[in-house]
Amino acid sequence: MKKMLNRQQMLLIGLVIAGLFFLQACAGMPFKSPEEALRQRVDTMMNAKTADDWGTVYDLMDSSYRKRMTKENFLKINREMRFSNYRFDSLEIHPSGDMAEVKVKYDMSVKVFDFKDQVETQQWVREWGRWYLKAEKSKDVVTPMD
Repeated sequence: MKKMLNRQQMLLIGLVIAGLFFLQACAGMPFKSPEEALRQRVDTMMNAKTADDWGTVYDLMDSSYRKRMTKENFLKINREMRFSNYRFDSLEIHPSGDMAEVKVKYDMSVKVFDFKDQVETQQWVREWGRWYLKAEKSKDVVTPMD
């Protein structure tokens, strides 16, 4: 009986030590507030647009959009717009914590025309703990021309 108790005590001590290592490892990981996480996703989206990286833009669209539009078709859409000089205008997370409204400003050119300080209001939703751009059904689903 004495040996059995010692084994249980050793197992308990080992679990406690392993738990402490786990907690210490987690403490070293940076915590992002929902606002920081959203700001990072918007940064990724807008940087992808300025770099013409439409595959990344697609990956940041909400799941309902990705169900309606395949990535292959999304990449076939003819885009004559070029984005540059983007910046945040405002960012507001709704009390539910799962929806947000973000306003960004950017410069845009279409062929030979330049448009400065364009304001875009974006709706973002949190799915599976990550932020995604909410696409409007009627406006954003475009059938590409072959």
